[in-house]
Amino acid sequence: ERGAAFSQLGQTILDSRDKRQETQDQNDARKIIREVDIDLGTKFNDFSLSSNIDDATNFYESTDLKNYRSLFNTKKANKRVREIVGNHLFKEQTAFGQKLISKISLNHLAETKSGHDEDLNKIIFKMASNDSITRAMAYRDFKVWFNNPSNAEKYTAADFDKLGKDKLAQARKLQLQFQIRNDPMSVINNI
Repeated sequence: ERGAAFSQLGQTILDSRDKRQETQDQNDARKIIREVDIDLGTKFNDFSLSSNIDDATNFYESTDLKNYRSLFNTKKANKRVREIVGNHLFKEQTAFGQKLISKISLNHLAETKSGHDEDLNKIIFKMASNDSITRAMAYRDFKVWFNNPSNAEKYTAADFDKLGKDKLAQARKLQLQFQIRNDPMSVINNI
């Protein structure tokens, strides 16, 4: 009976030690997770300014679990702590990754539309030229730009149509401001 009692007491002590070790592993993991979260947030902010979709992959590579080995070694993390941190990292990478892809896509769209606006402004200034050849070539470039499907895919149909009308109106306004010589009577009468 004494042997059974000592055996039971020994098992109770082992169970208590295992539970305590599990709690300690979670405490150790929390300390590492705090540092990992700071790094994840910093890298997310850095990559979120990009318009290149490849930077989403770069984010995943730069926040891979293997990049935190030195942190595990410094904190003397055991296998269970590494698993806890690894699971947390995977969840956070997934959440940040989805947000990052959305942000990069929006940045790409904004950069593309800004480039389109710049290209169209160059064309409409040529459309307001006094030189009839330059003006004719600019009108041709304008039509080519709006017939290009890769330009149209960045806009809804209504927005693309509105963009064309707005830019054409802007070109005609510039023609009147610059008083081009396509209608001498208009210039003489200062309409």
